[in-house]
Order: sequence, then structure tokens, then C-alpha cells
Amino acid sequence: MSVDWFRSWHGAPTDPKWLLIARNAMKRNETHETQITPGMVSAVVWALFDCASQAEQRGNVEGFDIETYSMFSGFSEAAVSAIVEELKQKSIIVSGCLSAWEKRQPKREDNSTERVRAHRNAMKRNVTQCNAREDKEENREEKKDAAPKGAQVVELVNPEKAFFDQAAQILGGSGRSLAGQLLKAKDRNVALAHSALLTASTKSDPREYIGAIIRGRGGGVEDLRARGEAW
Repeated sequence: MSVDWFRSWHGAPTDPKWLLIARNAMKRNETHETQITPGMVSAVVWALFDCASQAEQRGNVEGFDIETYSMFSGFSEAAVSAIVEELKQKSIIVSGCLSAWEKRQPKREDNSTERVRAHRNAMKRNVTQCNAREDKEENREEKKDAAPKGAQVVELVNPEKAFFDQAAQILGGSGRSLAGQLLKAKDRNVALAHSALLTASTKSDPREYIGAIIRGRGGGVEDLRARGEAW
């Protein structure tokens, strides 16, 4: 049985971009009938990938049925529409297609059937040569799988680097400087600083929220939690 599939990349479900998409989509969703979270954005993006993979023109998502997906997912149509529109604003969807589809979907996997057929014919022509070629091909395939052409290479980064990278995206200009002050306010506890940053991303003014923590003030249990002073 033939199974069609598409390639994802490491970290896709928790890509920091979904934090910004969720916040902006919430502003776009004027009805505010439901909270739009990064997890909802991740789920919608995954559904769009599946739609793009099955489209006659692979990568095209113009056939994505918001109404049907809304019924299946339990998300409101307004929320799904707001997410899709924000993906267009951020050029993740361009002219009805996923802009990075070709880059993330190497043709090497799509043409696997043809490659297998050619490989078998080569075996019939010369078994001895093919055995040697198979060993060489296997080593080459392992290297390609480690970093396939056109795919995003995911490097392992330390938690502090990830914290500063997300701060730059969430807080905008001077975000890294604010992140450094926030880390200092948290006694250089990266986990606590990162938690406060993620909480800030859900606020109407993330920079002001972080500024309040840096200045050592803020009210309520929520701010105490952001500063690591309460559960």
C-alpha cells in the first residue's frame, strides 16, 4: 500500500513564530469569542501542510476548507480565519501557497519509487558492483538525512540563546537588551526569565510587562509567578 506524506522540521510544533501569529490573530479576531493560543496556530498550520501536500499543485492551500476544519478541530471559524489571515500577513502564505514549501519538501523523497526501481534494475545488471554501490549509497543517504538539501538544519542551542532569540521576536527593538535586564532580575535563572517572557507574549503590551518585572514591581499572583516568587 502506497502512503503519501510530507516532511516537517524539528521544532515545528513549538516554532516561536506561532507566539506572534497567535497574538496578532487575537487582535484581528474582533469577536474575541475565543482565546487564540500558539497551540491553535500550530494545529492550523499542520492542517495547512496536509492540505498543501494533497493539492494538485503541491504547496497550494487555496482549497483549505475553514468551515470543515473548524467543525473537526472545535476552533471557531473566526479564530481559524484570523490565523490564516495573519499567516498571509507574515508571508507564510503567499499567492495561495505556502511560501517555503519547495524548500522544506525535497524532491528526493517524492521520487522514492523511481529511485527504488532504478536501484533494482542496477542490481540485475551487476550484482557485485551493486553491493559495493549500496554501501556507498547508504552512507550518502545517512548524510543527506542528517541535513537534506533544502531543509532547515536544526542546531542544538543552549537555553539562554533560545531565550534571547525569542525575546528579540516578542519584544522587538532592544528586545535583547530587555532580555538581559530580565535575566539579571531573575538572578540569571534562565528558566524563570523564559517563563516570564512567554507570559509577556500573551499581554497587550509585552514590553511594559517585562519592564514592570525589571523595575521590581507588578501586582497580583500572576506577576509574582512571572518573577518566580509564587507557583
